[in-house]
This record gives sequence, C-alpha cells and structure tokens, in this order.
Amino acid sequence: MKVSEHWLREWLDTDISTESICRRLTDAGIEVDSISEVGLATADVIVVDIRNTEPHPEQNALTICKVDDGTKMHRVVCGAPNVRAGIKSAFLRAGGKFPDGSTLTTRQFGEVTSNGMLCSEGELGISDNFDVIIELDSSCETGMTLNQAMSLEDVVIDFDITPDRGDCFSVKGLAREAAALFNLQFGSPRLDEVAITHTGELDIRSEDRQDCPRYLGRIILNINMMARTPNEIVRRLHAADIRTIDPIVDITNYVMLEMGQPLHAFDLDHVSGGIVVRRARQDERLKLLDETELVLTDDMLLITNANKPVALAGIMGGWDSAIQQNTRHVFLECAYFDPQCISRTSRELGIQTDASLRFERGVDWQLQEQAIERTTKLLTEVAGGQAGPITVCDHPEYLPGVEPISLSLRDLNRLTGENFQVEEVSNIFNRLAFDYDIDGATWRVSPPSHRFDITIAENLVEEVLRVHGLSRCQSTTPMRVGRLSRQSEKVHRSADIKLQLASQGFNEVITYSFTSLDLAQWFVEDDALLLQLKNPIAPERAIMRPTLITGLIETVRYNKARGVFSHRLFELGACFRRHEESDPIKQQETNLAALISGRENPESWLSDKSNRVSFYSLKGNLESLIAHSQVSIVYEQIETGYPFLHPGCSTRVFIEKKPVGIIGQLHPKLCRTMDIDPDTFVFEISTSHFDRAVNKTHQSLSPFPAVRRDLSLVVRDSVSAHAVEEVVKAELGDLLEDYTVFDVYRGEDIADEHHSIAIGITLRDRQETLSDDRVDTVIQKTVGSLREQLEITLRN
Repeated sequence: MKVSEHWLREWLDTDISTESICRRLTDAGIEVDSISEVGLATADVIVVDIRNTEPHPEQNALTICKVDDGTKMHRVVCGAPNVRAGIKSAFLRAGGKFPDGSTLTTRQFGEVTSNGMLCSEGELGISDNFDVIIELDSSCETGMTLNQAMSLEDVVIDFDITPDRGDCFSVKGLAREAAALFNLQFGSPRLDEVAITHTGELDIRSEDRQDCPRYLGRIILNINMMARTPNEIVRRLHAADIRTIDPIVDITNYVMLEMGQPLHAFDLDHVSGGIVVRRARQDERLKLLDETELVLTDDMLLITNANKPVALAGIMGGWDSAIQQNTRHVFLECAYFDPQCISRTSRELGIQTDASLRFERGVDWQLQEQAIERTTKLLTEVAGGQAGPITVCDHPEYLPGVEPISLSLRDLNRLTGENFQVEEVSNIFNRLAFDYDIDGATWRVSPPSHRFDITIAENLVEEVLRVHGLSRCQSTTPMRVGRLSRQSEKVHRSADIKLQLASQGFNEVITYSFTSLDLAQWFVEDDALLLQLKNPIAPERAIMRPTLITGLIETVRYNKARGVFSHRLFELGACFRRHEESDPIKQQETNLAALISGRENPESWLSDKSNRVSFYSLKGNLESLIAHSQVSIVYEQIETGYPFLHPGCSTRVFIEKKPVGIIGQLHPKLCRTMDIDPDTFVFEISTSHFDRAVNKTHQSLSPFPAVRRDLSLVVRDSVSAHAVEEVVKAELGDLLEDYTVFDVYRGEDIADEHHSIAIGITLRDRQETLSDDRVDTVIQKTVGSLREQLEITLRN
C-alpha cells in the first residue's frame, strides 16, 4: 500500500524524520518496501500574476497575456478557455525544462512571439486534465515555485502489510500504529455531521445476515458531475496508484484509503426499488464495471435491486448501475461483510480489488457510519448535492463482537524473558487503545473493533513486545528445561516407520506437494480427479500431487543429471485427489512411498556382477517394514488400471485383506519420458493400516529345540506362493516358528502349467520337546490340506 507522507503527517503531530518513522514501523512488523520522492522535479515552473489579456489578432481561439513573475513581465500566448486577467497561474519561461526533461522554446503564433507557457496540470504530469490552465490561490507568492505553492513535493512510502493487519490498510491505521509506537497524539480529521436536506430513503434488506450483518445507505440528490476533484485528493490518489475518474468515485476511493472502509455509489435511478443483499442464484449473471461477464454460483454474495444484481458484494459494482456523466442522484452504500465470504468469492472468480483486499482482511465493524458521513461531507463540498438520512440495516448478533482476554504479568515476563512492570504494560495498552480492567497484576483486555488479529493471550504478549521494541529486549539463557511432552501414537508410529526404512539404507526426502500436469496424468485414469491450482507458483507446479511417487521420480531425475545413479528414497506425506469426478470435495490421504534404482550394494570387487536392484529387493524391504507391525500382507498381480507401472512386474498390496497400495516396476515409457533408469521400482501404501498394527511384545527364549522339515511340492501355475503359505500357517498354528521358500523349479519331470517349489518349515513347541511321531503327524496333515484345498502334491 502506497501512502503520501504529507497525508500521513496530517494525522500525526510530530517532526520525527521519515527514516525514523519507517524504521520503527518496520521493526514492529509493518514493513516499508520503499521510500520515493515525488513532485515536479523542476524549479522552472513558477507562480505568476496574469496582469492583462487581449485577443490574438489572427487566431480567435488564442489569447495574448502579460504575466508578472515578480521581477519581470513576459508575453505569452495561451489557448485555455479559463485564462483571464487577475488570476495566478503556473508559468514555464522559454528555456525552462518540463518535468520529463524536455526544454520549452520560444514559439511564434502568427506575428506574435510567446516567451513561455501557462501550464495545465496535464502538461506538468500532476493529473490528466489538459483542458484548462492551473488556477492558484491569490495568497500564493508571485515568483515562488509551483512545488511550494501546491505542496507538490512529497514522499511516497510503500508499505508491505501482512494479511493479519487489515487495520493498517489505511492512512488512519498507519498513523494510529505510528502514534502507539512513538507515544504520540493521534488525531483524525473533524467529522462534522452533514445537514439533512431531504427525507428520501431506500428500503434495505439483508437476506444473508451472517455474511452481511451491517449495511448502511444514503441518498444524495442533485450531484454536479461536472465538478472537478480537488488537486490535493487527486495527488494523493495518484501517489497510491489509483486512477482518478470522477468526483464520486475519487472521493469514495479517497475515504477508503484514509479510513480503511470501502464504499460504493450507485446511480439512484437503477436501485430505486430498494436494496436486497442476498446469495446469488446458481448460474445467475452479472456484468461488472470492468465489463467482465460473470456466471455466479450460489455461495457468492450480491447486492441487488428489486429485479437483478447491481454489484458483487465487497468486490466490484455492476455495469448497469454505474455512475455516468449524466448521473444526478446517487445512492451511497457502506457495509460490513464477513471476511471469509469475500475471500472465497474473490478467489473463486480470480478477482481482487482494493475493496476486496480490505474486506477479506477484515474492516472495523464500528466504522461504517463515520465513513459514510466523511464521504458525504467531502462529496457535497466538492460536487454539491443534498444529503438524506442514513438508512441502517443492522443485525448485531452476527457482528464479530469482542471477547476479553486475560494476561498476567507473571506469564508475560515468563514468555518474554523480560522484567516488565505493571505501569509500563498498562501504558502500552493505553497507547494501543485497548480497553482493560486490572486486578493486581492481571489484565482483562478487550481489543478494539479494528484489531481482528487479537484473540489469545499470546497476541497481547506480541503487542507488548512490539510497542516496547524487540531491539530493547535482552538475550537471556533459559533457567529451566521444559518437561518432555508425550508423543501421540500417530507421531510415534511415523517416527518408527522412518527409523525402520533408514535402517534398511533408505534416505528420506521431502518434496513439493505440487507437480506438473504431464507427470500427474500418468497416475490417474481421468484428469477430472486431479486438483488443479488456480494460481500456481510455476507451470510445473500446477497440480496437487495425486501420489508421492511424482516427487520421488523428480528427485531421481534431478540427481541423475548430477551424476548420481543409485537411489534408495522414501517419503511420508499427503496426497490429494477428488473423491469422484462430480464431487468437488478434496480428498487428502497420508501415504508412504519408496523408490529404489541402480546398484543393490556399493560398487566393490566383492559385489556380484549384476548387483542390480530388483522387484524382490523392494518387496523384501516392504515386508520387513510390515512384519514389524505384525499384520499379514498379500499380493495380487495387476492387470490394468495402473499406466505408470510395468504390466508384467507389478502387484496390488493387501494388508489384513484390505487394499492399501501397490508395488512394482515403473513403466519403461514413463522412465524414458522422465529420463531415469528403466530398472526403477516403487511402492506406495496408505499409512492407515499402521493404526491397526499390534505392538510386538517380549517373549522369552524357548528351552526346547526346533525341528526343521523340508517339502518339495508340485503346484499349478495359477496357485500363488502366498496361498501355499496361508494353508501351512492355518494348519500348523502356534507350532510354526518359521516358513521359507528356498527353491523354485520348472522343467523335466514337471507337468505343463505346473512348477515345483521347495519350502522349509521350522516347528517348535514352547511347552515341551516335539517328538518325531507328532511332527510326522502334523506334517502329513498339512500335506493333506494342501492337496484338498490347492490340489498340491508332493514331488517324487
């Protein structure tokens, strides 16, 4: 927000330097981005008296003037319609320089020589008015520079105000903040009530009381649209980078900058049926002042007349009800809107205005009557008109209100490490205009209506430190160590997962939650399931990641480009996608993903020549992780539906019979597209199953020996190794201590569409020594179950 220093100092009675004010505000959190001087930047334009005028003998549109600069008379030819003897104006003598650096030369108009130029504001860059020469007050001293006469030399301060400090989005707010920091008197312009000269009112009704709990309006009749906005207001608007349009728009903008309260004026003829504040109807249409055609949704707030919308509440007025050059009567509105409502609409439509910027950060909900009085006063002074009474539509039960906050001196000193005294803190609260009651050394503070950001005791602590000055605080060493807090089970399990993967040689990465559309499309069947950002930080970060694998792939590509070819990476984080195509509600899920590529082990003369990672390398890592949680894991080969995976080397993962994710090799085409190793393997599972995990409990070592039996089985190709394992586990129960598959064979003596697997079974009874007879019995029973359930036979 850019502000004229002259304007700011009208509210502050101080001679403190600009640099000191800016430095102190920045230290207190109101950052100053830049300080720039403005003005004509030339002393060649001076004040002159026009002593005499006469018509040009050859050109009727021109006038010959004699002007006095206090030391010398000059003859000047002028074509402005308002030039006349007896007024003071701005004069640039021949040979002088314009603000843009160009030089004015002597000019001939027929037989008459003009030795200078009487200037308009447009020619000097003060405003957009080129039609008439500048008319100065008779009190201006002849010969003085125009900079001095019009107070054009100024300093523009550009503030970078954080969203939580909506109270500082105005000259009043910045001056109030500076006054508190420097302990100065804070004074505002006198707000005299405007005389009521007619009784006309419009009926106002708010159908959405929560989003618009307060709406004020006033009819002003017989406005003179030909009136000119005063130079001082024009200069201050230009300093703030706001374009001047007409007196009504200029003054409402001026009051918005001055007080922080946006206002809007309607042509009364287009709202004469009354005002209704309501939600838009689905697909209702509205044309804005900038000629944008909107199609609205039913969560957007509108200002309407008896028949149709006339404004998008808190953001921009409508085209049909806009002020025109022939407008004579206006309806002036001033309201308080719920910040979340305006913020939501502004973002959905991609429209941000000076008004919406203030409404979505929160305006003072007690400011509306003052703002409309100030606007009316300025407007009637500049453009005439007769003001009617203020009509108020008020629903106090929906206004923010003020909740008192308690703060003790003991807590304040404990949190800050300072030794504040009661009197000092009370003085700071007074400077900030905080109402409070004090009981001993405890304050019960009620923040003012303009401070939306003060909600908890810690906010009060921050305010005390800001006004006291952070630079004055001493560095101290804490005298005690806080107690360790108890970790939640969820945090504990996340840390345990990371520790286990790190112990297996994986490195944790934390990647962006955003990815590119091209990469994200590999991981969804329909683009409608993707969550696209309306305002991405970069084109390659336009999509909320539907999977953690996108970040892992980008990390591998980045590393490969820098000479790193082996990876063992994992990430634990959130993924985002729509629940279903027609449902706009975002779905967020916490997943765990891992990726391996390159060498299985570091390069060494002892390493196997192949020494490459494989599907089974990553599968072993996953099973080691799951085994720690004591839950069962099952795999099911993937046929279709996962375009990013190799169709012949990928499976779904089931834990406790519920699908939780996938594991497999990345599709060769994706690897070529991303320029990564084709032998890259990934898994991604939901972490929700860890919530059902059973903690391991200690068991003492059994004093009884184990018994190992090996079985060679002939199995149909359609039967998975996991199915065999499940039958063995179900049959042997607690006797089974270990199970392993140690050989797979296809070939001679094995029937077509069959293969042989060799399994090792380790048995142990924790209560007694197993006898051979008992072992033989349970093994034979197990073989029988395999035959019955899976048609498995023993290999001869």
